[in-house]
Amino acid sequence: MEKKENDINWLTAKNDKTLKWTKAYSVFEEASLLVIAVCSKDAGQTFQNYGVFMLGIAHLIAKDNDGEIYKKSQGEHRKKHLELQNVIRKELGIDPAPAQIPRT
Repeated sequence: MEKKENDINWLTAKNDKTLKWTKAYSVFEEASLLVIAVCSKDAGQTFQNYGVFMLGIAHLIAKDNDGEIYKKSQGEHRKKHLELQNVIRKELGIDPAPAQIPRT
């Protein structure tokens, strides 16, 4: 959505999306704290790294209105998501995931 700071529809849409992001990140943060408490140090660190990465993306979108950053960061996002998936699988004693995450 194109930035229109004086447009009430744009501001409402931005606010709605920010609230959804905040709720989603809150749930992730709760899961991350649980992982840190009960899983390996590697698992906790991987969750923290992923959270920091996603917060950086959210900051650029919300504060700097960088609408392209999400697209630009897809390669790194897939890499970090795969790392997160693999550390979970390792904690569960399951073989690592395939090398690539299918694009949707």
